[in-house]
Amino acid sequence: MSSRNRGKPKPTLRDLSRIPLTQEERNAVHQALLDNESPIATAILGATIVEMELETELRARFSRKDDDTWKELTGDVGPLGTFNQKIVAAYGFRILDDVLRDGMNTVRQIRNAFAHSKRLIDFNNDLVTHELSRVTLPKGKRSNLYKQFSTVRTLREGARNAYVLLCLALTIQLMDRKNKRDKAKVTRVRRNRRKALVEALRQTSSTDGTVPLGLLAGYQPVDPSQTILGAFSRVVHPPETTTPRKRNK
Repeated sequence: MSSRNRGKPKPTLRDLSRIPLTQEERNAVHQALLDNESPIATAILGATIVEMELETELRARFSRKDDDTWKELTGDVGPLGTFNQKIVAAYGFRILDDVLRDGMNTVRQIRNAFAHSKRLIDFNNDLVTHELSRVTLPKGKRSNLYKQFSTVRTLREGARNAYVLLCLALTIQLMDRKNKRDKAKVTRVRRNRRKALVEALRQTSSTDGTVPLGLLAGYQPVDPSQTILGAFSRVVHPPETTTPRKRNK
């Protein structure tokens, strides 16, 4: 008996990082970031939620959005195989500006330090706090992002909380961009439908007062004067009649 999986590659551990998450799973990752006390877990989970939203924005820019194509793009030898490559691509697509790109790189560098260090480190390490204290601030001082990044730089809530705040602030920025894109898509669809309706009215309208054929979905056009409303209109507004003038004798 032949196998149904013939021709399909067997799943690997690497594939676990490419499987899209459900909303429930996303919420679980966010909650794990807030609840855990391990510095290494915090560093990795924080970068995970940022990279997850970045992938969503990047994938929306490609014409081919199927899972197989995305798997090749984010594979070991793919152009989007690493967090750094995704940041560079997002900057090229103008998904990220200079401030968001620098914030992403800060998260990436801290994550790599925790993941690859041969010794146990925590967020109070001088090199980690130095990296957080030099996060690039946006120009708009009244924006929420400026306030959030300023809190990160001061480290007044602690280095660990500063890192978590940085990750959440970047995630929210990406989610806001997705919401704006979705709203723009809905607006564009409505605008195109309205243009199509206006064009249909323009093409089907006539000058003899008949109902546009396009709005009748195949019914024959009707002369309004021959309908009940037309007869009622003639009673209420009878046609003007002219009486001949009498000649002066």
